[in-house]
Amino acid sequence: MRVAQVVHLPWASGKPERLNENSRGPAHTLPRICQPVRLHENSRGQSGAPPTDSRTRMIYSTLKGSKKRLLLQYPRRYHAAMAQTLTRLLVHVVFSTKERRDLIAPAIEAELHAYLGGICRNRESPALVIGGTENHVHLLISLSKNMALSDLMMTLKKDSSKWIKTKGDAFRDFHWQDGYGAFSIGESQVRAATDYIRGQRERHKILSFEDELVALAERYGVLFDRRYLWT
Repeated sequence: MRVAQVVHLPWASGKPERLNENSRGPAHTLPRICQPVRLHENSRGQSGAPPTDSRTRMIYSTLKGSKKRLLLQYPRRYHAAMAQTLTRLLVHVVFSTKERRDLIAPAIEAELHAYLGGICRNRESPALVIGGTENHVHLLISLSKNMALSDLMMTLKKDSSKWIKTKGDAFRDFHWQDGYGAFSIGESQVRAATDYIRGQRERHKILSFEDELVALAERYGVLFDRRYLWT
């Protein structure tokens, strides 16, 4: 049975060991990940038989030439590769009704917020908190890695606008504004953002939506032109 030749690989470290009992000269550094592995019994001077476990077989099928031989000699190098895409994209979103009119009646506000939350959830972008007043809404969203924010916002506005028109004649002319504000936050800011969104009614007793949006844009360093902000 052949034993694979061991070479030094730079991505790992380990204590010095000799290649074998007959090695001469200084000891060689053998990273743990690079310890010799026995090749398949049927191997005859080649890199070994194809792997049998499903994950290694899948990786093996995508490689060519020397990379296949390296996989057979050092399989743990490839098994250490990251198998998932991990994201946490937190976005504070705010948008208003068309012309900032007071169209969100208290009687449907809770139901509207729940409907918006359902849309976000169905798009794998759960809303952590939703709040607002009669003329605008705030959402703190954990954005899906599979969805662009612009696509989510288009779906949110389109679907919720259609839904709210079914709530009676008073809402048949309901429309959202064309644009929106979106500001990324870190995990350490979640509690503050949550409190901010939940406190909308108290805040807007002394502050207009227009002033709030300008303040948010300035806080996050978003450039804008006041002449076109509300068109």
